Amino acid sequence: MKSKIEIAWASGVIEGEGSIIANLNGRSKFNGEPYLRCQLRVCMTDKDIIQKLQAVFGVGIVAEYNNLSRLGKKPIWRWDVRRALEAKVVCELIYPYMGQRRKKQIEHLFEQIVLHPPISNHERNIRMWITRKKNK
Repeated sequence: MKSKIEIAWASGVIEGEGSIIANLNGRSKFNGEPYLRCQLRVCMTDKDIIQKLQAVFGVGIVAEYNNLSRLGKKPIWRWDVRRALEAKVVCELIYPYMGQRRKKQIEHLFEQIVLHPPISNHERNIRMWITRKKNK
């Protein structure tokens, strides 16, 4: 686990440059149930800062944000945490350092995870297999 100083630093970056999203995103094509989309994202042109965010929390992906309108400009890098339980862990760590607006976004993420608990990839694959078998 990283130090409180590193988590506080990362919290400041997320507070200033990040977004925290938790919403029901349509319905599953396999069982028709709504599914939860959780995401923490930070975008900026400083690749080293984005890589450090990933190193501090040990989750998420770092990728270049490709946008044709930015041709000839500095590339934008992003850090994404899309797995609900990983997003929850990061939010639990950064919560004490966040402003009121971000705290409300984090609280909403926590509520959505309780209302719509994520399932493991293994369980998801089993559900997909069962659904496909039924539809044959």
